[in-house]
Amino acid sequence: MKKRFFFVLLTILAVNLCACGKNAFSNDMSEVSESSKDSISIERSDVPKQESAEGSSSEAHEESDSSTAAESKEAAPQIGEQKQLDWRGVYLYGGEDGEVLIVRGVSDDTVYGSYIFITAVGDYGAREFSWPLDPDDPYRASELFQNGVDHNYFELDEDRIRVDYPDGWWEDRDYLYFCPVEREDQYPAHPYLSHLDGSSDDAETHEPFYGIWVVGTHDPDEAQQYADALQKAGFDGAVYVTTDWSDLNSEHWYVVSAGAYKTEAAAEEALSKVHTAGWQDAYVKYTGDWQG
Repeated sequence: MKKRFFFVLLTILAVNLCACGKNAFSNDMSEVSESSKDSISIERSDVPKQESAEGSSSEAHEESDSSTAAESKEAAPQIGEQKQLDWRGVYLYGGEDGEVLIVRGVSDDTVYGSYIFITAVGDYGAREFSWPLDPDDPYRASELFQNGVDHNYFELDEDRIRVDYPDGWWEDRDYLYFCPVEREDQYPAHPYLSHLDGSSDDAETHEPFYGIWVVGTHDPDEAQQYADALQKAGFDGAVYVTTDWSDLNSEHWYVVSAGAYKTEAAAEEALSKVHTAGWQDAYVKYTGDWQG
């Protein structure tokens, strides 16, 4: 009886020991599983960082491409900037002994210079010009035509100035670029260049003469319009101030003459041509001495 009791007791102990071992093994495996899980989780946490780094590299590459494209865009030539257009220069029409435009400069709103032209009788004449610029186009200018109504239009086009005259008058023409305005040593051997302002001496400029007087006015712009009209008609129209001369009006007037003649006979001979051209009230008068 005692033997049987001890056998049962040993059996119970053995069963309990097995259960304890199983629980211990289960707990150990659980810990190992949790540890492995943590380890795996830590290892996987590196993956997003790698993906982020790849994304950052991609973004950096895109930014680099964008920057390069921006730099290329800035470096690319823009329309109208391939050649810097400049009004200033000497332009010829009809060869080196033809008509000449000398564009001396450009202000904020005006192109100015000298114009040498061939008159209707084959002589040369010259006048100063100032062309108002088109406010919407810095390469386009204009001036009032001799009829006081229409306009001449001037367009700068790289190697030339294109002139657009009013319909029904003259054919449009191109004045071709010849040389820089600063390089007077390169100017064409033109027979009239020596008559431009600043190239003749004061004694010759202020020498008394017989004028064919067409009009007198207190408005200098109006006087210049008359002078321009005379020049277009083939006469050497010019504006003078009466108080600069001893035999002209002592009151200040702007007067216009169709030429300056050394003798009264030469002036009287030319007067008939001026009358025929439409200035019926023109007359001959001597200026007297220069007193300006």
